Amino acid sequence: MNIRYLEKAKSLANRPYQAQVFLDETTDGEAVYVAIVPEMPGCIAHGDTIDEALEWLESAKLDHIWFLLDKNLDVPDPQMLNSGVVFNAPHYEDVDAANASASGGMVTPSVTA
Repeated sequence: MNIRYLEKAKSLANRPYQAQVFLDETTDGEAVYVAIVPEMPGCIAHGDTIDEALEWLESAKLDHIWFLLDKNLDVPDPQMLNSGVVFNAPHYEDVDAANASASGGMVTPSVTA
């Protein structure tokens, strides 16, 4: 792994990218939270909890950005919030499965500045 790209990827990954989290189910019918970075198609993670999905998403985001740098591709800039569905991952309040279910599977936590 190119250390120069890794350091740059870490720096870029710390920018305020949005995360979208939704409740889904596995092929076995088990509930799972899926997290994506809308600005980076293919950057996706999942977990048994919102926190776990977001933790794995941070790792996926770093890998995704490193790949883009390694292939000399543009790294997308973070976008502005445009709804309650997309939120900045470090700034959310706990949301339970009932909230997600009531909102059609989308997790819509409160956004804080």
